[in-house]
Amino acid sequence: MHTILYDNAPSDWNEGLPIGNGVFGGMCWFRNAQYHTALNHYEVYYSICERYRQKQQVQERIEETKEPPCAKYVKAAQENFRDYTKGPYRNYRKSIWPKADEVKDTPMHRGVSHPTAGEVFLTLSDKLCNPEQYRLSLDIEDAKVRLFTQREQKKLEIETCVLTSNDTLVHTVKQSEPGCVGEMSLIWPKRRNQQNFTCSFQQVDDRTFLCRASFFPWAEDRSIFPPFCFVTAIRLSDAKGELVYVGEREIRLKVKEDKKEYQIFACTVTQLQSSDPVTEVIRQLNVVESGFSDFLQKHGIYWNNFFEKSSVCLPDKFLEKLWYHSLYILNCCSGKNGRRFEQACGLNGLWDVRQPTIWGSQWYWDVNIQAAFWPVYTANHLELAEVFNEGFLAYAEDAARRAREFYHAPGYAIDYPFEFYNCIWPWCAQFLWWYYEY
Repeated sequence: MHTILYDNAPSDWNEGLPIGNGVFGGMCWFRNAQYHTALNHYEVYYSICERYRQKQQVQERIEETKEPPCAKYVKAAQENFRDYTKGPYRNYRKSIWPKADEVKDTPMHRGVSHPTAGEVFLTLSDKLCNPEQYRLSLDIEDAKVRLFTQREQKKLEIETCVLTSNDTLVHTVKQSEPGCVGEMSLIWPKRRNQQNFTCSFQQVDDRTFLCRASFFPWAEDRSIFPPFCFVTAIRLSDAKGELVYVGEREIRLKVKEDKKEYQIFACTVTQLQSSDPVTEVIRQLNVVESGFSDFLQKHGIYWNNFFEKSSVCLPDKFLEKLWYHSLYILNCCSGKNGRRFEQACGLNGLWDVRQPTIWGSQWYWDVNIQAAFWPVYTANHLELAEVFNEGFLAYAEDAARRAREFYHAPGYAIDYPFEFYNCIWPWCAQFLWWYYEY
């Protein structure tokens, strides 16, 4: 077993321990007697992108019957043409991505954190608010994060995982006596460029609480199209919650009637999964709660099978642990079985949970993405290579259309059309050949 351990050392969001099932996951950290789990879901995170606005999809269908979509770029290039012998001029960028010139006193890539699925944190009660001993660890092969705290004879253990067959986070709380966890909160931290994000909270019963959230994709026509919607819900099993605070972006509960062992479930459902996310999220919570032991067993079997495919033993144990950790986090955030498969894991995976994350987590087709997937072949994980290839080839039609309509040539335009994120494709196309060889 390979473990990453914080022993009597506080951690923060940028030192968090990762968990995930490919499309849903987050980061865990412990500081100031609060155990945080920042959640992320690709269907939520990527849906703010202009690529998914309804106006864009409708407009593309209209343009197909009128003129080639790239005609505006050809026209812009002709209008912006300058004689390069008279001085440098960025015609390409000005024609393809004119907004770049609008950025003046700030960096071109200012970075925005896209909407996340929320943040759950547990606040220790007075019994353990100043623990004499505490440990936060990630057991890589088990794919579980464990928190242990102790003060005198009072002990608390929290085991955290994301189920592999369901987009649900599970906290299993084990305590020497009831009441070691005082409060639980579900929040959405405020972030830049998310002024249109709204959320409202609802108490379903004394064990189930949920948040309905919505936002508009960038450049969406809000007068015509509805926002993108999703729901994140939390449920206590063998415990109850008393509502003590409801704010604009936060709901806080007092944990009561808890047993020495109980579970906390957090589940996210988007409109891509169901036209009625509220009903669906409650249904999924019911299924997970009633069959929790089976889900947990499947979780263990899945990760055991994953690490049975390959292993390393190195003289440098730090490098050995790094190998296991890197393979683990790629599987946690690969995007496998996701509905936004053309985005896959992006540049920062599921770990873009707080500002500042300069580049966001888009697909940038260059060494950034290439490096993330480099080990999957020698590590015998072609299922992860398939995720990369599916995301890569999802842009092939756009690249072929661009070559045909912008350059009037067959094949693929694999330069840097920003709106397609094709970037430097030949580097990444090498993986297609490797997959063929394997």
